[in-house]
Amino acid sequence: MFKIMIVDDVEVIRKEIKRLKIWGEETGFYIAGEARNGQEALELLKANPVDLVITDIRMPKINGLELLNKIMEHKMAPCVVLLSEYGEFEYARQGLVSGAIDYLVKPVKAEEFVAMLQRVKIFLLNQKIDMERMVRLKSIAEEKLETIYPAADIQLITGLIARGDKRAVDAVSHMVETTVAACDNEMLKASLLLKNIIMEIINSILDKCAWLSKFIAGGIAESIDYSNHQDVVDFQSALMKATEYLVARVSKLMPDVEGSDMVYQVCLYVLNNVDSEITLKGISDNYYINSSYLSTVFKQKTKITVKDYIIMVKMERAKKLILDGDLKSYEIAGRLGYRDFEYFGKLFKKNTGLSPTEYRQRGVAAAGE
Repeated sequence: MFKIMIVDDVEVIRKEIKRLKIWGEETGFYIAGEARNGQEALELLKANPVDLVITDIRMPKINGLELLNKIMEHKMAPCVVLLSEYGEFEYARQGLVSGAIDYLVKPVKAEEFVAMLQRVKIFLLNQKIDMERMVRLKSIAEEKLETIYPAADIQLITGLIARGDKRAVDAVSHMVETTVAACDNEMLKASLLLKNIIMEIINSILDKCAWLSKFIAGGIAESIDYSNHQDVVDFQSALMKATEYLVARVSKLMPDVEGSDMVYQVCLYVLNNVDSEITLKGISDNYYINSSYLSTVFKQKTKITVKDYIIMVKMERAKKLILDGDLKSYEIAGRLGYRDFEYFGKLFKKNTGLSPTEYRQRGVAAAGE
């Protein structure tokens, strides 16, 4: 049996729908809940998900179209059907574009409801078959992971990215080709397998470079639409772009200081303690090194001063905190050890060309594109 929620601000309409002699064995649907507006419906759906939401369009607080968008965004129900009055076709059309599976014009007759429920049932049954197929393919992909792409190869890519080595991009490209070929060019099967591989690579990188999570966008692996790539070139492009991003982050934040463990440890100290106040004296005291000697060797190896490196790292961290959107600019300044917000703002603009507010606005605009 499939569960339904009825959403309408008019109680009489809700009662008329519930009184229809179509619920139960005849259609395979039953009414599991009802709400007077979109806001109430969202609260109920969080606690008790349903298979189908039938909602009026015009309602107080959150209307039917807004409710539809929230349901689609948060995947709170697989199907939404809109109830509209005559003359509201433009709203219904918007709903269909936004993901509604159907719409009915009030007053709704029992036979129209039954026909709609049959269409919804076919959709839900097909969706169930697709999900079961995805589960089976995922299980197969997990079994084949070590056979198709050995742990040693995964470790190689992990090591290249952790060193900021651009050869990682080519290695990932080759990985995609190898995996797709091993799956007989079945892109769905290959995509599930590649998702597991990429997740393993990213987890391994974060084990090696725990500090990196403070500087990169969250959910890199999850942000790739593994189910929507139709050919190997398309898939290669998406994964190579993600790899380029990781390599660029590492190479910018951790300079190539081969042959100088002292400079490497200093960089590591700054990266791990970026959310604290950091000074040259504090670093020197921590490692029992003369500050003048440390400054000289650090600049020789990295081509920048310790102070400039600290500022660069903190500004990169500030970018992430700004785009996360959880903290105000002055709170970010304080978190990074800057007591003077104006000084922090000047440093940020010098490094990015934008004020913290402008950078936040640009990030929000880019996310909406």
